[in-house]
Amino acid sequence: MAHHTIDPSNPQSIDVVCSLIDQYLPLFRSKYFNICCDETFDLGRGRNAGKDSGELYVDFVNKISEHVRASGKVTMMWGDILLHHPDKIERVQRDNIILNWNYNPAVMPDQVERIGKTGYAQIVCPGNVSWNRFIEDINMGAPNITRMARFGYENGAMGILNTNWGDFGHLAPLESCLYGTVLGICVGWNKAHVEIDDEYDTLVSKLVYGQDENIVPVIRDLGAVSMAACWRFVPFYSVTGNKADMQADEAKINAAFPVLAGAIEKLSALPEYKGRIASLVLSARSTELLCKITLCILRDDKENMPFDELAKWREYYGAAWLATCKKSELHKIGDCLETMMKM
Repeated sequence: MAHHTIDPSNPQSIDVVCSLIDQYLPLFRSKYFNICCDETFDLGRGRNAGKDSGELYVDFVNKISEHVRASGKVTMMWGDILLHHPDKIERVQRDNIILNWNYNPAVMPDQVERIGKTGYAQIVCPGNVSWNRFIEDINMGAPNITRMARFGYENGAMGILNTNWGDFGHLAPLESCLYGTVLGICVGWNKAHVEIDDEYDTLVSKLVYGQDENIVPVIRDLGAVSMAACWRFVPFYSVTGNKADMQADEAKINAAFPVLAGAIEKLSALPEYKGRIASLVLSARSTELLCKITLCILRDDKENMPFDELAKWREYYGAAWLATCKKSELHKIGDCLETMMKM
């Protein structure tokens, strides 16, 4: 996830990128092609130190766009780097569609307005805040989605692309991210005007989770403690063995345990519905396990490392994963946990 920025000054770089595009294009019917080009953290460093990173970026993006256009497709691209170089935005080819993302629950309209004023077509891209954890945090995702949708509508955006990222392995099952997914659909089809209240949450509980009672408060509780132990730092610790890399707080972990236990008890008593309730329970148990492991590391408590619990969890989590997905990096998730427990 770090230091993977391609060198735009190397003439072979564009050849590699165009080759990748040529291999992917025939696989999809869509007339749109997302060239991404986001989070170029090392641009203007290393071999390009001292060069104008904005110039490097725009020149390379335009080369990619030209190749996509020549293939008969419409280019889409993430807008974060362009927003860091406002003086360069209008040098990007005009038919590019800007995917304008921001995942802050208190996001303000300025960046959507800025792209809107340039005349470029844009799509607003909020997120359900499910990355680096086992379940979405709707306390953060819901306000982000509704605000971005409203700003997009007010500024003439083409529409909304609601994101569900999976940094470091995509831990959260899709069924544990349905609140934000459904909300993105609602605001997309209702001109961004959706009132999130008890009536709305009760409808979500009924139509999405098949429950007569409102279970959204339980999902909110799980989201609130979903980062008591952050998965993002697990891969770092499993390599370095440095507890500082965990960036964990013992008090937050201890406060999370009763919340997780209460949610598991509540959800386990509900009638199953299309595997969705089971996925919520799985996410709660997964968060609980990560908290236990992290707490043992913080306390140097090797005696109470939950190895037996991990083995059972890997079987349960793996079966749930393979029911809807290919293997992908499934083994790495379990291996990472086992490695850090043995360090």
